[in-house]
Amino acid sequence: PLLRLLNQMGRDEIKYEEVMHKMSSELKVQEKLLNALVPRHVAKQIQTEDNRQLAETYEDAAVVFLYLPDFGHVMTAHGTNSAVTWLSLVYRELDGLVSEQPWRTRIIKTETFSNFFMVVCTADTAKATSSAMTSRNPGEVCVAFALAAVKRARRVLLPDGRSPCFKTGVHCGSLCAGIVGDVSPRFSIFGDTVNTAS
Repeated sequence: PLLRLLNQMGRDEIKYEEVMHKMSSELKVQEKLLNALVPRHVAKQIQTEDNRQLAETYEDAAVVFLYLPDFGHVMTAHGTNSAVTWLSLVYRELDGLVSEQPWRTRIIKTETFSNFFMVVCTADTAKATSSAMTSRNPGEVCVAFALAAVKRARRVLLPDGRSPCFKTGVHCGSLCAGIVGDVSPRFSIFGDTVNTAS
């Protein structure tokens, strides 16, 4: 009986370690997903606080809208699948740019919706880094990002082989940002700065 009990305890320990490893892996996936949906500092707040209380005002901010007017033409001329594929390729290029230096320390992607891509830069996003972007104000950072984003997104040609057209809007000022809603909550930014940039 003692030998059987020891064997059972050994099997239970192995199962416990497997369960703990699986839970650890799932937590890492959840954290990665949360960090992809909201800025990192907001993700940390969500994990520790009631997310309905998350609203912050930023006095020194800038917003960039990158609008893809060719999306409607691609939908009409090439169909929904081609339009979504093209849009996904463009957004992958832009997501890649956001995650590169010097942008990743200053720019926060806030939204993609249909045919626009929006990022924000606040004075609060400055971090101790050797990047030249750290010393620039949010407006300068966003103008530089907008130019780099158009250049990067033009790598993805339209389905008919033409170079795509982009419209950008940049504006500086104050804004409010926070988590909105209970069912499918979203991180959103609001204010005249956002409206003017759009």
